[in-house]
Amino acid sequence: MKSHLVVVSLLALGGGVLAGCATHINTTLSRNPPPTECLSGFERVELSPVKLAPSCAGQPANVRALIKIQENVSLNITPALARWNAAKKDAGAGRTLLIEPTVTEIKFINANARVWVGPIAGSSAVILRAKITEKETGRIVATPVFYSRASAMGGTFTVGVTDNLMLTRIADRLTDYLLNNYDQAVGGPTGTDGSSGSRVGPPSTRMMQSVPAKDRLKELESLRKEGLITQETYEKRRDEIVKGR
Repeated sequence: MKSHLVVVSLLALGGGVLAGCATHINTTLSRNPPPTECLSGFERVELSPVKLAPSCAGQPANVRALIKIQENVSLNITPALARWNAAKKDAGAGRTLLIEPTVTEIKFINANARVWVGPIAGSSAVILRAKITEKETGRIVATPVFYSRASAMGGTFTVGVTDNLMLTRIADRLTDYLLNNYDQAVGGPTGTDGSSGSRVGPPSTRMMQSVPAKDRLKELESLRKEGLITQETYEKRRDEIVKGR
């Protein structure tokens, strides 16, 4: 009886996810235009915390994704901000560049969903927009948009690792834009399919398969320890990973 209820629950979950599995999050913009001036023209640079747009807030998966995006942004850009501001600490009063990043659209499939319903959960995708202004006047300097995604099959094969890598890439793209436009205004890629750049576009099949088995096993083990998957499911997926499926 218990197993029957589990099967019914899984079918219901799969059906619910299937109904919304298509990911329509995308942008037609392949390259961000340059800012109105190079970012080094400001005496101070301030970066606000990444926030969720109201339409994305209040959903646990989105909140967890936001935390990971913020961690990656902080890790990537904090050293540069400290260096830029220290270099101009004796410049006196001047203009401040304010950077306000916002996740405006997101669909994040976590590892738990990947284990239970696999590719039926669909692909993950995220759009982050940054409002870059002159703080004192509110003048717009740039409004770049960044895009990243993780395919349904890639997320399933890696037990959610590529879904999490999507969050790393979106932070990378914001960081790259700021670094590349500090000394000269050149713009940069958004991250859509076909964009140029060293860290642009969704992971290829080869990249998905290059995710180490130990990382997938680690993710699977964390799900088991948290009680999010059964021992039977854990053993089945562990064997599949070990056999290279």
